[in-house]
Amino acid sequence: DETVKTIRYISVNLQPAIIKDFGLESAVQNFIDKLKQSNGVHAALVVQSAIKRFDPEKELAVFRIIQELTNNILKHANAQKINYAMVQKSEDMLQIFIEHNGNGLTQEEFEEKLYSKDGLGLKNIQNRVNILKAILRFQKNSGYISNVSLLVPISD
Repeated sequence: DETVKTIRYISVNLQPAIIKDFGLESAVQNFIDKLKQSNGVHAALVVQSAIKRFDPEKELAVFRIIQELTNNILKHANAQKINYAMVQKSEDMLQIFIEHNGNGLTQEEFEEKLYSKDGLGLKNIQNRVNILKAILRFQKNSGYISNVSLLVPISD
C-alpha cells in the first residue's frame, strides 16, 4: 500500500512541464529516479538511441502508460527490479520495453483482466494505447522475468 501511495504521489507531482520542456526521455528518467529514492526499488533506464521529440500530448500519454504499468507492476506483480528501455525503431516508431522480476501477465491474462469488472488501471492503459494507435504486449517468461512491450507511432 505504501508503494502504491508513493507512485501516486510521484505521478501527481511530476508536472507535465518536464515533458514539454525536456521530452519523454527526461520525464521517464526523472520518474525512475524518484521511484528509486522513495521505495528502494531497483530500477534503470536504457536509451539505445536518441529519442526524437514528438507531440507533447502523445509524449504525455506514453508517460502516463509507463506510470500506470509501473504502478501495476509494483502493486500486483510485487517486483523488486524494473528495467526500462526506449528504442527509436525508425523515424516514426518508438518502442518501450519494461522488464521486471515480478509475477507478470501473459497477453491472454491481460485481455481477460481488461474485460473484468476490476482492472480500471488496465482499462486506462488500453484506452491510451488505442488513442495512440499503439501496440501493447505482455509476456510472462518461464523464468523470473516478465516483459511489457509498447510500440508507439510517433509521427504526426
